[in-house]
Amino acid sequence: MEFIDRREFLTRTGAAVAIGAVASQQGIAESAETPTEQAVGTLGPAGSYSHRAALQVNDQVKFYETMFAAADAVSSGEVQAAILPIENSIQGAVIDTLDILEERDLYITAEVNVEIWHALMAQSPDFTKVASHPQALAQSSDYLSREYPNAEFHEVDSTSAGVELATTDGSVAAVAHPDLAEKNDLELLATDIQNVSNNVTRFVRLETEPATEGTKSTLLLYPGLEPPALSSDVLHVLGDADVDFTRFEARPSTKALGDYVFHADFEGSDPEAVIDTIEPAFDWVQYLGTYNLIMDCR
Repeated sequence: MEFIDRREFLTRTGAAVAIGAVASQQGIAESAETPTEQAVGTLGPAGSYSHRAALQVNDQVKFYETMFAAADAVSSGEVQAAILPIENSIQGAVIDTLDILEERDLYITAEVNVEIWHALMAQSPDFTKVASHPQALAQSSDYLSREYPNAEFHEVDSTSAGVELATTDGSVAAVAHPDLAEKNDLELLATDIQNVSNNVTRFVRLETEPATEGTKSTLLLYPGLEPPALSSDVLHVLGDADVDFTRFEARPSTKALGDYVFHADFEGSDPEAVIDTIEPAFDWVQYLGTYNLIMDCR
């Protein structure tokens, strides 16, 4: 079996790599004595759920304004790895990370699960706007729409970015982890405001080289414009392979309307054997790594 080179994959799909993403908050979260290449990059500012996940992997964390910028920092060698969210138990797939896996020459080398606890915090109860990451706002939508139906909702790059706004603007409340209220001298107005109590985000570690072993693997599958082009057809092919697939997502290929690239995770099988089994049914199969769950923070 021959894996497709990632650069050849980019050419085949027509995916465009974003260039020139700007990094934010270049300081390392802990000791600056550790070389930058040993740090991991993630979505900042400090205190975000991405930061919490990154600290389960490495004490040295470097923050970026976007997930794309963190991924580019890995590709350039600025950091050793990026810790990015890929899936939430309430909102589903994190689209930016799926696109990064298609567009960047990176592999998944580990995963971390982090339980999400949302709280509402502000300088006082007299706020008119609520700022947070889009997923945090969506995950707390029932409480916010019921208790603050007239509030304006503003999407920012991370939960901790919303906290930064709340500390400087008394008209803004933030949705974030409750620990950030005391750390930023904000009043904790409500806790456990998420729509569903079992709210967990899965983060992945991305590096330039694949891990050598693990219990879970991820593939990109491209069926082409001919059958099996639809999700139902692809699932039929995967079902016939008798493999324990644990996640299945479709993303537009950008080549044509109705044309998709599929992301699939599976457990407990030899990835080479799985690819050999399903490869004849697809135009190409791209290997994204085999890895372990290294921390389940629940």
